Parts: sequence; C-alpha cells; structure tokens
Amino acid sequence: SRLLSGLRRAVERRGGRIHERSRVVDVKEGSTVSLRVSGGASVFAEHAIVAAPSLSGPPARAVAHRTYVVAAPVPEHAVPRALYWDSDRPYHYVRGWGRGSAHWPGDQREYLVVGGEDHPAAKPSDPEPRWARLEAWMRERFPMASGVTHRWHGEVQEPADGLPSLGRDPGREGIFRASGFGGSGLTSAAVAAMVLSDSVLGRANPWSRLYDPGRPRSRAGAFVRFGLGAAKRFFGLKRSREA
Repeated sequence: SRLLSGLRRAVERRGGRIHERSRVVDVKEGSTVSLRVSGGASVFAEHAIVAAPSLSGPPARAVAHRTYVVAAPVPEHAVPRALYWDSDRPYHYVRGWGRGSAHWPGDQREYLVVGGEDHPAAKPSDPEPRWARLEAWMRERFPMASGVTHRWHGEVQEPADGLPSLGRDPGREGIFRASGFGGSGLTSAAVAAMVLSDSVLGRANPWSRLYDPGRPRSRAGAFVRFGLGAAKRFFGLKRSREA
C-alpha cells in the first residue's frame, strides 16, 4: 500500500534496515536485548519493541476476539472514503477500498469492505452464518454493492478498558510493548510511534501514562462501571419515554 511504501522509504532514508522473512521466535530482556530468529541466528539491541502478542503474551486485561469481513465491488465514488462503524453488539465497521489496491493487484474496481460479528476467540464458531449476516447488513445499507467476492476472518486483541498497551513492558528490561489495538491499527500505530519513540529516548510524553502497559487494574473496573452506568441511564430514559 502507499502507506507502507512511504513508511519503508522513511525508515531507509534515516538509515534503518528492514528484514523480511525473519520471524522472531524468542526475545530475552536485559541491558542488551537478544532476539532469536527462525533458523537460529540472533540479533542484539539496546531496546526492542514487541508488537506481536504471541511473543509478549496478551496485553494486560485483553481478550482475543475473532472478527469477520466481506468485500464487494461498488461503483466508483459510490461510498465516500472513510472509516465507519456503529454501536451495535457485536458492532460493524465499513471502509472503502480504492482501485488497484495492493491487496488485489490488477483489479481496478472499487470495493466496500464490511466487517464485524466479533466474538471471543476461545468460543468456537462457524464463519458461514456470520459472513451471511454481514452480507445481509451490507445489502440493507449499501444496495449498490455487487456480489461478495472476498471473505476472511482473523483475531484482534480487545483490551478491557478499550486502550492499547504502549510503553515499557513491566518487569522486562529493554523491552517495550505495542499491542491491544482492538482492530484500530492505523490510528493506534500512529499514536504508538509517538509514545514509544519518546519512551525509548527517555522523553516525556503526555499520553505515556494513559497507555502504560502497567496501568492500574482499577482503570478496567472504572471502564466497566462507566459502561454499566451508561447502559442504566440509557434504558431508564428509554423506558420513561415509552411510558
């Protein structure tokens, strides 16, 4: 994509190097961080940022959720380019995909991408009915969409308090974490870049405390209490109007 190509050029312009097909299988903290890659070779660094829950463990107070997606061609400019989502449970999200996307090279059609129907990953589920519900939801709101051409599903980490973990990994010297994006990777990655660069360089950042991976558990409790209170107020108001 254009975003990734631009990021790659920026990294290389500043002297950084990108190694593909170098899967990291182990990270050991310390004054010098050791990263072992598949094949047995090791890389040593003063700091390492782990952005893969499978290596660092799940983010604090986060649950893995499986999310489902369908994509269908739409007429050019039929849907304004934006990221949309609703407040249903499970919720739905929508975005447009431009012509000639790197995801489908050579395909000059515009696509509507609709996702949702999330559930905890530990809960087994047949994807077929979830894809069918997504398509029905799409047809009701975007009748200009053609037949579904692509379907897939994957996992996202959903933090209990709705915030990703960005910063020094508690108890791990030299290790920083970027995880728990909850499916909002483009937005969270931009914030992570600012928070983590300041953390590594020892600079103050106004958001470090908010996203701290070691933030108090009470914040998750406060988040739940806030949600329950909002629900009570909403349904109480709804009942009073119906009466």
